[in-house]
Amino acid sequence: MTTYVGYAAQCSPAVRKQIIPLEIRLEIAERMIAYASLADVLRWRGVSRRFRAAAMRRLARYTTIHVRVYDGLSTLYEKASSIANIGDWHPAGCLLLSEMGPHELGIALDSRPKWKDVKILVALLNVFRENAIQIQMDSPIVELLVKEVRKK
Repeated sequence: MTTYVGYAAQCSPAVRKQIIPLEIRLEIAERMIAYASLADVLRWRGVSRRFRAAAMRRLARYTTIHVRVYDGLSTLYEKASSIANIGDWHPAGCLLLSEMGPHELGIALDSRPKWKDVKILVALLNVFRENAIQIQMDSPIVELLVKEVRKK
């Protein structure tokens, strides 16, 4: 399998489809998504149909979502962006993502969020809306979401 993958990485996409069997391509996507950080899973949804399907299967397992407000999270985000390991932050903004359990996801938002962060939170909750059974939010977040909905 390693030789196929190594050789195929140097080939064009059309040749790659002929070299690597479909089952192996599916398995590659599944394994990469299974061991990736949540930020990478969200980012890799746009890579291909196989990656999107694998990512959506992983994201579908979160049925309980906790959204909390924390003071100073933006300061931590600015410091963390200079550190090599930034896998827990949302790829587009100052939202901290954490797997709290096998079916629980934690999302942390700064106590003084920018509107960009609120829009990212709305988009993120939209990703989880089909499978979420329970969403727990701090009251300031509910107020921000109500303001966002009223604008639309």
